[in-house]
Amino acid sequence: MLIVFTISSILVLLFEVIFLLVNASGMHWLLHVLLLGYGVIGSIISIKKCVSNYKQNVGEEYLDLGIKYLEGKGVKKDYNIAYSYFLKASNYGSLEAMHRIGYMYDNGYGFKQSFKDAYNWYLKAANQGYSKSQNSVGNMTENGEGVKVDLLAALDWYILAAEQGNELAKENISGLKGRIDSNRLYNEAVDYYYNSKNYIKAFYRMRRAAYLENKNAYFLLGQMYEGGEGTLKDYDKSFKFYYMSAECGNSLAMNRVGIFYRNGYGVSQDLKKAFEWYQKSASHGEGAALCNLGDMYSLGIYVKENHFTALDYYHKAANNGYIDAYFEIGYHYYYGKGTLVDYPKAVYWFSKGAKVGNDKCEYGLGICYLNGFGVTKNRYTAKTYLKKAADKGNEDAAKTIKEFEL
Repeated sequence: MLIVFTISSILVLLFEVIFLLVNASGMHWLLHVLLLGYGVIGSIISIKKCVSNYKQNVGEEYLDLGIKYLEGKGVKKDYNIAYSYFLKASNYGSLEAMHRIGYMYDNGYGFKQSFKDAYNWYLKAANQGYSKSQNSVGNMTENGEGVKVDLLAALDWYILAAEQGNELAKENISGLKGRIDSNRLYNEAVDYYYNSKNYIKAFYRMRRAAYLENKNAYFLLGQMYEGGEGTLKDYDKSFKFYYMSAECGNSLAMNRVGIFYRNGYGVSQDLKKAFEWYQKSASHGEGAALCNLGDMYSLGIYVKENHFTALDYYHKAANNGYIDAYFEIGYHYYYGKGTLVDYPKAVYWFSKGAKVGNDKCEYGLGICYLNGFGVTKNRYTAKTYLKKAADKGNEDAAKTIKEFEL
């Protein structure tokens, strides 16, 4: 097998060595040095893959033999022989074999029952992501077998297994409802998130609360997965919890679900569903959703482009206190989209947003002062607003300052 995997790379290597000895000049020399390098690297990679596959295959063979002797399939049941094969398989990295050894200690198959040894073997596989062992570690931690009782730690292990689709772990989580106060976990998470800014502690408490079906926890957990706060970014999980929150009637979550469908975050892009979820959220008066509907009409996404309807949605969003809508309204008045050009109204809405530090509105107001549209032309005032926007990371403002040498 090793020869099959590496023969092409080795042939390249040998060919290039010979060629270099015969003709080692100019660009040909450089080209063939690169080919020689490919041969060496290719051989090393192939060998590593081959060794890895070899170990996996040997481990699986020992595992299969162990299972046969453990269960008496085609051979006489023999726990000692089963254990020896499982041990060999575990030495080749078989997580299932590690789990089986834990199972034997757990049930006293072949030797005296030992919860401590069972726990240690389960833990060895669980730490490498094996869901069956994660569930078993959770179970032993819940019941105090081989380790001190710790319901929260047990819940954490069940969650890890459940996230891989382990049905037993999901049932075990349900069994902890009522034994762990999910409201307390949620409140602690909120405190860590907003007050202490300790996102790691907030995340673990919020995740526990969510898996115990605390409906209040769904939205914030989705937000933490989306932003990578206290955990790695994970759009799939973020969408899952936003959706759960939306199904519980959270209008903010409905809007996020719409955003995820529109952009294909954690779910296949579906503009129809995006539009429908925006509508659901907007029906609750959610300003962000009203603004997003305005965007879809303004840009002609899923629906026919209609700036009049877009402007109407932006006004509704603004009336609900959604600050980003201020810029969109000002923009439409500035360019006469869905209405007549009206610079004074554009200035009014840009000013309204600039007062609360919205960088887009500061940029728009700066442009109005730079051109004298709706206000008296004033380069100094223009620079002031453009700089405020640029300092917040607004690239258009930064480019304008550079272009006009403000």
